[in-house]
Amino acid sequence: MSRSRGAVALLSAAGVVVVATSGWTINEVGKNNRATFNMIQRTEETADAITALTRKVDRLGPLTVRHEHSDVRQFMIRAHLDRAVSPIVVFGDSITEAAVLPGAICDHAVVNAGIGGAGVYELLKDAPFLLGGKSPALVVLAIGTNDAHAASGGEQQFRVAYTALLHSLALLAPKLLVASIPPVDPKGPLTAAAGIKASLIDRYNLILPKLAEAEGASFIDLNKAVSAEGATETIDGVHLTPGAYNLWDAAMLAGIKRALNCSAS
Repeated sequence: MSRSRGAVALLSAAGVVVVATSGWTINEVGKNNRATFNMIQRTEETADAITALTRKVDRLGPLTVRHEHSDVRQFMIRAHLDRAVSPIVVFGDSITEAAVLPGAICDHAVVNAGIGGAGVYELLKDAPFLLGGKSPALVVLAIGTNDAHAASGGEQQFRVAYTALLHSLALLAPKLLVASIPPVDPKGPLTAAAGIKASLIDRYNLILPKLAEAEGASFIDLNKAVSAEGATETIDGVHLTPGAYNLWDAAMLAGIKRALNCSAS
């Protein structure tokens, strides 16, 4: 084979290789481009989804994500009060909130208005809002544990705040019932963690009957009732055991009946 023919043959073979190689390269580039496009598309879709979710969180945040327990309890109390006619409203803290109250006493619906963490100052601010123009047959105050700590200001501030609370509620309800504060275990973990002083509770309980009498309110000694069978039993130093709650429930029921002057269940 002549040199020229050989060169042509080699060039032809090289051309086949180049064409084949070019075809493979173009094919791979196409695959890569499609993969890159798909990745960009998925990234954009993910970004859009994150943006939409963020908008939802921003919109729901104030109502759900960052709500506090007291917000939920206030909503529930208002909802129950809206469906009740001339109810018995039992205001209090977590001890009251955890109590199992009957659905009705003396033909009046009972609304458990206990809010965990609440004290007299919070209730002074929130009670008129919670009642929302409702005319209860009786308002019960079973609160004070959260006011019995070193930073609370002591007896004088407690007296002033509680008196103001009674004056406020007297304008909204024909009858008031004041309950004393259950004792706490000074050695209990929650008592120590919350800085609750058993000695302050004792002093508050000396004040409460006098405040009730001055306002014309009835009084119920829950402190004595839950201690009737010896030392009060708690699960954490503050909150009552089921056995102690049975005593609390019985005393509360009897006190409400006396305040309403009825004997019905």
